[in-house]
Amino acid sequence: MKDNDVILSLAVLSKLIKSLRDSFSNSLFEQKKQNSEFDKGIKNIESSNTEIVSRINDIELKTSELEYADEFLDKKIDAKFSEFETNVDDTLTKHSKKMKDLLKGGYHGGGSGGGGAATWGTITGTLSNQTDLQSALNAKLTKNAPITGGTSTKITYDANGLVTGGANATTADIAPSTNRNYVTDAQQTVIGNTSGINTGDQTITLSGDVTGTGTGPITATLATVNSGVGTFGSSTQVPQVTFDGKGRATAASNVSIQITESQVTNLTSDLAAKESTFNKDASNGYAGLTLFKINMKNVLGTFTSFFTNSNTAARTYTLPDKDGTVAMTSDIPGVFTSVANGLAPLSGGGTTNFLRADGTWAVPAGGGGGLTVTQAQIDFGTKPRTGDTFTITDASVSPTSKIIVTPSGTIPSGRGTIGDDYEWDGITFAARSGTGSFTLIAKATGKVVGKRNIYYTVN
Repeated sequence: MKDNDVILSLAVLSKLIKSLRDSFSNSLFEQKKQNSEFDKGIKNIESSNTEIVSRINDIELKTSELEYADEFLDKKIDAKFSEFETNVDDTLTKHSKKMKDLLKGGYHGGGSGGGGAATWGTITGTLSNQTDLQSALNAKLTKNAPITGGTSTKITYDANGLVTGGANATTADIAPSTNRNYVTDAQQTVIGNTSGINTGDQTITLSGDVTGTGTGPITATLATVNSGVGTFGSSTQVPQVTFDGKGRATAASNVSIQITESQVTNLTSDLAAKESTFNKDASNGYAGLTLFKINMKNVLGTFTSFFTNSNTAARTYTLPDKDGTVAMTSDIPGVFTSVANGLAPLSGGGTTNFLRADGTWAVPAGGGGGLTVTQAQIDFGTKPRTGDTFTITDASVSPTSKIIVTPSGTIPSGRGTIGDDYEWDGITFAARSGTGSFTLIAKATGKVVGKRNIYYTVN
């Protein structure tokens, strides 16, 4: 029988025993009560019903048997319970003490006089109906899923302390600590290849080209191989250095720079193309560009000519892209004449003089100089009319000015392309000059409207 079956059987048996005891007690009480009633009834029906008398005798016998059975069952149950308790104790050694005490409390609570014990509920054959027992079982840990058995150096456990897995530990699983560090395979190889013993406190002595001694950091001294120390090389000398087989400079000295023209690639031919000092001019410059001149040799190369300047600021001179001869100031002709080309004479300024054929400036015959034609605009308005008076402002007008007015052939603003002023009705103009303006009187042969352009001259 499994442990769970034993526990369930004990619980059921305990409940059954309690139920039987309660039933026996009630039966005895009821039976005694009935016996009293039977005694009265028997006296009334003894004479007429022998079967009832027999039944009463049976009942009395049954009652006696029940009393005996109750006493017998109490003894048997106590003996049986003691036997079961012994078996349960043996079984429960594999379980917690708390479960054992819980079971004992349940069983003892079923007997008479066991007050204060837990109540297991109605026995129906289903564990979940045993509420106290189910709660106690629910408080227990649920086992983990099965794992492969074995011996491992690394285990994994959950928050309840139950083992959930196992594996072999690696160096990655070991936390470094003092004197508890691990090395890689490559480092192990280096350690294995290291020979000799040095604990760090031995005295080490260096000899040969490098000398020094010590147990820790050593101050080394290089052997002297060159007594000639200093700086070598200048604008006229180059250093000459001697090295030994170990790459050390064992000697150094200065050597003057001495090189012939022929030792420099292309130097002889390059110098031959340069200008000879014989060709310097009086200003110590060569033919070509100098500081203030452009020098040019003659065709025969017997002398040098110069272009000079006296500029006080930057200037740019551009020659035309054509052949020609540079003219001198003496080659430029004077004022033109009736028989020779030349320049025009000075006009003297102003706007009224004209150049005459004889090379002079003069006012045209009739006086006053040239005429200036000015355009103006007049507006007759939107109401047809036969004439109007307008004021034209012009600063050149004076009270003695003579003014001529004519229609203009241009289209005034706002009239589009219609209304050529040449198609005006006949209009006559009269002008009365003033200071800085004149009054224009216009008289039409018919009625006119809108804007018109006019020309006028002031003389």
